[in-house]
Amino acid sequence: MNPSRVASTALLGLLTLHHLAQAATADEIEVRLFYAQSGTFSEPISEGAELWNVIAGEQGLREPSTSTFVRVRVSESGAGSRNAGRVVLTVTDQHTKKRSILTKHLGAFGPNGVQYVGFWLPNTGCASLRIEAAIAGTASAVARNIPFRCGE
Repeated sequence: MNPSRVASTALLGLLTLHHLAQAATADEIEVRLFYAQSGTFSEPISEGAELWNVIAGEQGLREPSTSTFVRVRVSESGAGSRNAGRVVLTVTDQHTKKRSILTKHLGAFGPNGVQYVGFWLPNTGCASLRIEAAIAGTASAVARNIPFRCGE
């Protein structure tokens, strides 16, 4: 194959991927505690919520919780973003600064131009977390702080 044709094809592919990634935006993070005793979820955790000793079910929780479910809303902002790209969720322990990076591929957008991507975070409840979601290859992101704390 002609080297200039290969380079042109590769450049076209990169430009198409860049366009597709730019067309979708992660614009909302919702966080819920998972209650293992009943198999249910909490109401969405609001900004500024106090999450003290959730592993013991304190702060008026129905049950203890040691896992968290994160739902990221992704909106398409232009034609061509259907089935393109992936969501990158970065979870940072605020005390140790240890980071975990989780990714999920985007599927088909609904008729309203929105889809939701879910992430399961095990072993949560005592370390405050910073959660950031973005579409791979883009600079825009949405973030939430989850102020888990434990103690006597």
